[in-house]
Amino acid sequence: MDLIKWAYIPEQIPSYICSFSGLRWSTEGPFIYYYGEGEIRFIAYPIGEGDLEKSLQRAVERHNPIRILIASPKKIEGYRIVESDEYYFLDADSVKMDKKLRNLIRRAERDVKVEETELEREHLDLIKDFVRRKGLREHEIMLKKLPEYVKKAKPLILEARFDRKLIAVTIADISSSDIFSFYLFNFTSEHRIPGTSDLLFKKLLDRSIEMGKKVNMGLGINEGIRRFKLKWGAKVLAPFYLLEKFRQEFSLF
Repeated sequence: MDLIKWAYIPEQIPSYICSFSGLRWSTEGPFIYYYGEGEIRFIAYPIGEGDLEKSLQRAVERHNPIRILIASPKKIEGYRIVESDEYYFLDADSVKMDKKLRNLIRRAERDVKVEETELEREHLDLIKDFVRRKGLREHEIMLKKLPEYVKKAKPLILEARFDRKLIAVTIADISSSDIFSFYLFNFTSEHRIPGTSDLLFKKLLDRSIEMGKKVNMGLGINEGIRRFKLKWGAKVLAPFYLLEKFRQEFSLF
């Protein structure tokens, strides 16, 4: 069974995680995990039937890590909660576009030209400026690794231009999984046209629905991003806990 074809969260996509983390990947039972020197990152969202405790135990015995990170839909005793959130998704049945959202997109369509594109220096400059303006220091490494990810994964890249000037870029994985597309990144310039991000997302959503796929919209992150997702009718796909343990002994749970 090719687990990746049934992926439903982005952490189950090796081209995505490996490109940005530098880790390698493997599987244990119905679980995907990543490993490097002294650590493993175990994705505790099963793709099929399997025992989490036994699969995690085998992965730990194989790699003997000092640090264990787990992305999990539930808390696990003995692990510290680093972060908690929820994954959101949309499908054809749950899409909700009220009058305000439709009008916003309609106005953006009059002023903004959206096209599928390749990653160019101009896009990287916009992303670099976005990271600087938002003070997202943790994204600086992501920016350096982005060309490597694009080369490996060949994601969908959509750009938006106003009067030929680049004002936004959306990056999504629409090909790795047979059942989900993954809305990964959306970057905007200082010159913002209302509705641009919604217009870009609608293009991704329409493409995904045509392909018979749902869209994983990612985590809530903060109130503003969560509000963007909910206004489209997004539903909770699964809880998310990032768990951590520094291993002093072989007992995992």
